Amino acid sequence: MRLAAVLGFILIALGMLAPGAALAAQSVKFHAEFTPKHPGERTTAAFSIEITSPDGSVPSPLIGANVRYPAGLGIALSGLGVAACSREALETFGTGDCPAGSFMGEGSATAEIQFGPEIVREPARISLVRAGAQEGELAMLFLIKGERPVYAQPVLTGLLLPSAAPYGGQMNIDVPVIGSLPGAPGVAVVQIQLVLAPRGLTYYEHVGHSFRPYHPLGLRLPEHCPPGGYPFALELSFLDGTRSSSATTVPCPAANHPR
Repeated sequence: MRLAAVLGFILIALGMLAPGAALAAQSVKFHAEFTPKHPGERTTAAFSIEITSPDGSVPSPLIGANVRYPAGLGIALSGLGVAACSREALETFGTGDCPAGSFMGEGSATAEIQFGPEIVREPARISLVRAGAQEGELAMLFLIKGERPVYAQPVLTGLLLPSAAPYGGQMNIDVPVIGSLPGAPGVAVVQIQLVLAPRGLTYYEHVGHSFRPYHPLGLRLPEHCPPGGYPFALELSFLDGTRSSSATTVPCPAANHPR
């Protein structure tokens, strides 16, 4: 009888873990854009991500992201990130101690915190800088600076790696769980806006005995737009063990579009 009871309990537990009772994944909307988007030209890349939970509650905290990008998109050879900023300097002093030539992008994020019956929204700024190579691969650092109602400045590491076709590479980003208000769960990211190679980005070149400012040209697009457009894919991992994915495409320019 005791063995039968144990078996019955196991069957009930397995029934609770059946597909119909599995945790519902967060929903993700992902959009990418190039400005301009003519093949072979330099461009600025903009990305937006929106995360929602199926029941309208605060999503589970984000713990990882993987972004795949088109083949031939010259991030490593773009002329962006000609200097490196250390993680220690970024964590201690923020971007103020990073070389100007390490800046690669900027953006914003919005997080939500469940505090009792109330949902508190927190804005944050994002700064993207180049880091020193890790295991021979290009690395980037994301400084997320939130000031209210939770002061936090986590630093995220993004590692550029090869990827299978139709993509040319991928960036893996580890996201630490950020504590929130006392008695409340971790901070949940719900919106991200990021611009890579933003216009107006200024570097300084050492010429003679002075430094000359200049604007890096940005990312170089492939010489030919792939059939169907430039593909991107996003996969997010959450603290509750679920994963969500989304894909988007930047359309090829019209054949008769003026340059």
